[in-house]
Amino acid sequence: MGQEAADSFSVFWAIVFSVGIGLFFPLEQELTRAIADRHARAVGTTPLVRRGAASTLGLACATLGLLTLGSSPLADALFAGDRSLVSALGGALLGLACAHATRGVLAGLGAFSGYGAQLALDAVLRLLLTGALAAAGNSSALAYALVLTAAPVLASLAVLPTAVRRTAPGPGPLPGELGAGAGALIISTLLTQGAANAPVITVRLLAPDRAALASALLYGLVLVRIPQFLVASLQASLLVRLTHAHTRLDPAGFRRALLTCVALVTGVASGWMLLCALLGPMANVALFAAEPLLDTADFVLLAFGSTGFLLALVLGNAAVAAGRRGAQVLAWSCASCLLLALPALSDDALWGAELAFAAAAWAATLVLLLSFRSLLGSDAQEFSAMSDTPPRSSEDAPIAATGTSSRQRHIGGEQMDRMRLSGAPGSRQGLHLPRVGSGGGLVAAAAKARALWSRVPPALRLPLAVFLACQACYLLWWAAFFPGVITKDSVVYIWQVTTGHWRSDHSALYSSLVWFSLRSTGDLWALTLLQTIAMSAVLAYACASLRALGVRGRWSAPAAVVCAAAPSLGSFTVFVWKDVPFTICAVLVFAVAVQLVGRRVHGTWNGRLRRSELLLLCIGFMGVGLFRNNGFPVSVMAALALLLALPGARRLIAALAAATTALTLSLMLVIYPAAGIERPSKTFVYNLHYADLAVAYSRQPSLFTADDLRLMSQVAPLSHWRGPGANCYAADPFYYNPALDKAAAERLTEPLVRLWWRTLRKAPQQILDARLCRAHIAWAVFPGPPDQGARTWTNGTSIPTNLWGFTEWEWGLKDSPYLPVIKTRPLSQDLNDAATFGRYAFHVPQLEWLFWRGATWSYATYVLIALLTRARRCRPLLALAGVTLGVQLTVLAANPAPCFRYMATPMFIGVLCLSLIPALRATVDGVVPPRASRPLPSTTSTSEVEHVP
Repeated sequence: MGQEAADSFSVFWAIVFSVGIGLFFPLEQELTRAIADRHARAVGTTPLVRRGAASTLGLACATLGLLTLGSSPLADALFAGDRSLVSALGGALLGLACAHATRGVLAGLGAFSGYGAQLALDAVLRLLLTGALAAAGNSSALAYALVLTAAPVLASLAVLPTAVRRTAPGPGPLPGELGAGAGALIISTLLTQGAANAPVITVRLLAPDRAALASALLYGLVLVRIPQFLVASLQASLLVRLTHAHTRLDPAGFRRALLTCVALVTGVASGWMLLCALLGPMANVALFAAEPLLDTADFVLLAFGSTGFLLALVLGNAAVAAGRRGAQVLAWSCASCLLLALPALSDDALWGAELAFAAAAWAATLVLLLSFRSLLGSDAQEFSAMSDTPPRSSEDAPIAATGTSSRQRHIGGEQMDRMRLSGAPGSRQGLHLPRVGSGGGLVAAAAKARALWSRVPPALRLPLAVFLACQACYLLWWAAFFPGVITKDSVVYIWQVTTGHWRSDHSALYSSLVWFSLRSTGDLWALTLLQTIAMSAVLAYACASLRALGVRGRWSAPAAVVCAAAPSLGSFTVFVWKDVPFTICAVLVFAVAVQLVGRRVHGTWNGRLRRSELLLLCIGFMGVGLFRNNGFPVSVMAALALLLALPGARRLIAALAAATTALTLSLMLVIYPAAGIERPSKTFVYNLHYADLAVAYSRQPSLFTADDLRLMSQVAPLSHWRGPGANCYAADPFYYNPALDKAAAERLTEPLVRLWWRTLRKAPQQILDARLCRAHIAWAVFPGPPDQGARTWTNGTSIPTNLWGFTEWEWGLKDSPYLPVIKTRPLSQDLNDAATFGRYAFHVPQLEWLFWRGATWSYATYVLIALLTRARRCRPLLALAGVTLGVQLTVLAANPAPCFRYMATPMFIGVLCLSLIPALRATVDGVVPPRASRPLPSTTSTSEVEHVP
């Protein structure tokens, strides 16, 4: 069909599968839930089937009437004046009504063979009819639109006898048994389908002159939504299982079914997202003959949003089964607000539509998760009470299904009455707020705050308090240096992602985050704000983990706040640097190690990692490897330390470290180049070898023959090798000097590397001395000679107007639209002055060893862990030094300059380890955790245990 017909059919398709499913899928869900509920109680379902059919027919007739009244404006606005497509739209909606009503009956009765047959027949008919039209050369949009009417109607008629045979006579529907929440379901489903198809409609409205873009986006959405077919096949059976569990008051079964489906959908969707990233653009052109208007980034964002959308659908089924339809309405209302607001923030219609889709989908998922938090942790009585569905009569109680006797139900009722009278948890009467008179606003606010705090689980109070305190400090740093502290490396990231010169010499993952922040907000503040939130969360988790070692919150919390408030560490978190997320992930690995070793010390280690620990450890290992190209040895060292400390989980930890390391190397060596990300030049890779040669030549020229000198002089004058190259503390003055001919060095890489090996064999002490001198920041407590640039490089907060030369190059950022945002724009100048003063004041030479040298805190960590190991007589505690040792050895092996940021991780860990000092008094194997109601191990004396509040 022509371009105009294809555009009209794209809009037709989007409306059918947004409005149609939004109207009739809720009826399918209500029929499934109500019939499954009766089926679980062995009650006849024929009256419910009749009521559902009548409701579906009434809604379909009302919809057709509205289409008839508005046919002219709809045709003009959506279908270029073609009224036949409006008629076809009515037929397609009627076909969906038949299909969803039939599926609801079949699913509720457990007739999944008939349900699957209806789905398969519908799909086969669509393919056959569409193929026949294509073979006949029919290019009419109306003909293809009528396929959406014929296929579902014929498929429904084919399985209708199966549905009729399965029904049985029974009592009439009770008030509210069917349709009590249909209104809420219709609203939420309409919002859901509107969100699913919003990208196409948004692009059509914001860019009406780019018809081809709407078509390409539609085809792209079809590709990324292929996993939705899996969810569609699971939804009916999931809803039935969840409804049965809810009817039988079985919260454990409800949780098990829901979490299993969530895990399956997450795994499938994540794998598909990777495939879309690699093959999406090519598949869109090859399969649909679409114009190449969508790139890899577009497919990644669409697939990411589709993953959140699928999870929201799964959680929505749980909401229907539990009768919590209001949560669905709230979730998709929030999503709709984002869909309306976010596209206006971007000048690019495509980017705004994709960003809004992803944000809306994950917002809906988050709201549904929060609404189910209390439900998934409740007991059977609370589980039953948490529904907004009207209760059944006492005659319909699930006696046979649950096996509950009348005496047991009577006792349960008395227990609930006592809970309500006593104000037990879960009872609304249990929350008493003091009365305050007029003028007592502060007292009332304090009372409400105390009441809210009392509702926080005791185990979460410490991490929540630490998170809020640290985030408050970080927000001050963020406001002082808004949108973030920008360095030369930051400008390199921006140049790479905005000019298409993606290279893997810096972290490709962090460059992607820079690109995402620039594309979504036009600025860098979103990235730096996210860094502060992540660091606060990791510090909070570390404090919670330290409790397993007997560290009280009164000691760990101040240490975490010091990390956020100290000028060196606090301001570091708002730098636009890849080292910031690397440090966050490394501290996360340390915190998980503390949690695991604490379980071993406390005697609760069973040889298995909890799911949360496994997930966080995987995130930490992946982040350490992906945010710093040479970071994977840190995760390997941390894993080796854990292997020695955690028997029973050694295979799992080894496999996790090996898998994350292999994935990191695969990304850098295979996937990044395949995705168009350039590998770093050979000169960049071997620049430390050249610096070693320069140091060796300046100190012992006799090592080099005349041929060696001729080779070196082709790359740079020998005066350059003897001059800047003589500085063993930093390689940057030698490498980033115009005297070094990088093109010649690239051409002569192999002979230069062979020369380095010959020098290593002749005088290994010279190469080793150069490496140790350059790694001074890793092992030396005090800085080196200032005249050789050996003081700690902390990077200032000022930005030169020429952005380190990037605005002077024709191929640089001279005409970049992001040039106005690459500068510090503090939200408060006074705050900026105070923050800048703090950084300079703490950088005096007398304090540099304490506030800027990671080696100081590395040794402090080793000493404190050794003392704790001796005090507890527990060698597995030595595993806590794994991350710090890994960072220190990595910097010792290869380091270009004495930069503070390379050793920031040991500083964070060292400050946190200061809280171990009070715990050194304990000489026991473990401590009682915060929820101190569980019994102590039989081998431990209660007099030897340090109790932690």
